[in-house]
Amino acid sequence: MKQAGFIFILIIITSCLSFAKTPTLVDLRAGYYTDVEELYIGGGFRTGLGRSLDLNPNLEYVLIEGGTYMTINVDLLFTIMANRRNFALLGAGLAISRFDPEGKAEGDSDTGLNFLFRYGFITRSAIPYFQAKVIMGDYDDIVLGGGLEFRL
Repeated sequence: MKQAGFIFILIIITSCLSFAKTPTLVDLRAGYYTDVEELYIGGGFRTGLGRSLDLNPNLEYVLIEGGTYMTINVDLLFTIMANRRNFALLGAGLAISRFDPEGKAEGDSDTGLNFLFRYGFITRSAIPYFQAKVIMGDYDDIVLGGGLEFRL
């Protein structure tokens, strides 16, 4: 992946974390990339930046044959509904996709945008959620999945 892309993402994450106002949640996720028709696994964290705004950097590794495909995402999530039992978030952010085929063929990186909706259930320990995401760039995709968030 392009070094400038990694540096840019690290600067964004570090800057946003310096303004974090709430405890961090770590998440593990899995689901399905509909365009490549493959499953993915991933993880990230979510931390508050303000009353209804969260930062959610994450990585998703798509389980393809014949190469490596992953996305690194930095999403901002806005709470549109929350109560004692559940919550709903709308989000958007930066996506960097990387595809490296097996063999001597050269890999390819793409920078795009994420738009997502997340619905979750508040519990005392793990917080389960479902998510639908659209990635727009050279590698457009619809990503359906879910995960568990854990309080640190």
